[in-house]
Amino acid sequence: MTTKLLLFIALLAVASAAGAQTPGAPVNVSDSAGLSSSPAAVTDATGTIHVAWTDSADAEDPSEQYVLYARSFDGGASFEPPRQVSAPAGASMRSARQVRLVADRSGEVQLAWWDTTVDGSGRRFATAFVATSRDGGR
Repeated sequence: MTTKLLLFIALLAVASAAGAQTPGAPVNVSDSAGLSSSPAAVTDATGTIHVAWTDSADAEDPSEQYVLYARSFDGGASFEPPRQVSAPAGASMRSARQVRLVADRSGEVQLAWWDTTVDGSGRRFATAFVATSRDGGR
């Protein structure tokens, strides 16, 4: 399966959970020439669709993956431009994997992933990260 198809499948599941009878046309949320993977999607209590994934869009090396996030306010017909959530380019953390996303009724959105960190002696460690928004992902 291609990554775009996996992201589409995640969006279909969210649309179905939100009560949509039939899915709309596929939307390329990542719109990236890089390697997009690990999609996660959830619909919150207001109907906003939150999507997160890993992407190598701006990296010269496709193994450099960053976590990106976008929202849709129109049932998935369109999405806002993606925002990078994980470490900025040049940081030691740039191999994000296994994105998970949840939203609750109060508008809190939590995004979790693991990445590789490097300590002062050059040893690498798999480290879990969580980003929380208490305002619906703004």
